[in-house]
Amino acid sequence: MRSAYVDAGVILADFSPPTEAYGSGHRGIDIVAAPGQPVRTPAPGVITFAGPVAGKPVVVISHRDGTRTTLEPVTATIARNAAVAQGTQIGVVAPSQWSHCFTHCVHWGLRIEDDYLDPWRLVAPRVAVILLE
Repeated sequence: MRSAYVDAGVILADFSPPTEAYGSGHRGIDIVAAPGQPVRTPAPGVITFAGPVAGKPVVVISHRDGTRTTLEPVTATIARNAAVAQGTQIGVVAPSQWSHCFTHCVHWGLRIEDDYLDPWRLVAPRVAVILLE
């Protein structure tokens, strides 16, 4: 099993917050992924949602500090309300029709309430993190 902290490989798009509430920007990090590839949590928490959002499979992990990680397109392999440690496999990358990237990827987002945050803050100091194996 790989460590949760290794070279991330290809980051397609980094976090780039909008300058205004509904402005353009990239509200997460896109990491190259292949369908069926395992997905692991970047930080400990509880699976608070695992299911479709607008037809796309999404997993949400709530963390102790009030933030929520979102990972998509990810088909959950762990039950809702399960506590997970950092690096726990929580699902697999869903088939390519759900990817929003020019190549297949996993979108890793982080929110507190309705505000989007830089997901890198979960792995500070900023190091390359791999969510996929």
